[in-house]
Amino acid sequence: AVILDACTGSGCIALALKNYLPNARILALELSDDALRIAQKNSELLKLDIEFIQADLLAEVPNSIPKLDVIISNPPYIPFADKATMSAHVFEKEPEMALFVPDNDPMLFYRNLARWGNERLNEKGFLFAESHSALTKEVEKCWVEAGFENIEIHQDLGNLPRWLSARKKS
Repeated sequence: AVILDACTGSGCIALALKNYLPNARILALELSDDALRIAQKNSELLKLDIEFIQADLLAEVPNSIPKLDVIISNPPYIPFADKATMSAHVFEKEPEMALFVPDNDPMLFYRNLARWGNERLNEKGFLFAESHSALTKEVEKCWVEAGFENIEIHQDLGNLPRWLSARKKS
């Protein structure tokens, strides 16, 4: 399997996948230099072979990205307006670019995940993403409009709608 972790940050999803699926080819996409350095260091410490790609999910898909079986992402999804009501510990240790999206476009990353999926996922490939619990229905609608099927909303451990799965149509 070829799996892309988009917006990898520290690499925890990519590294967990590589640990669980040692024969899979895992690619970790990240825009931030600092986050990429941390993810690479984590990969070295854990002795897990990940392919790191510095690129912007909001830009064109690099030609170097192969055909994929899975795209998984924990993208920025918190509207800036929510920052005022959040506990400081949530955002003090994370860069804003990893957390927040414009208030007027909370679907920004989900549209682009679907675009990358349409361009690079194999037939019946999977798309997975974490979402703001208040926005999962909007993400579902976004992905339906992008042509994905079998979209499901899944609960987190607190019983909130938190992540979605979808399949690319054949």
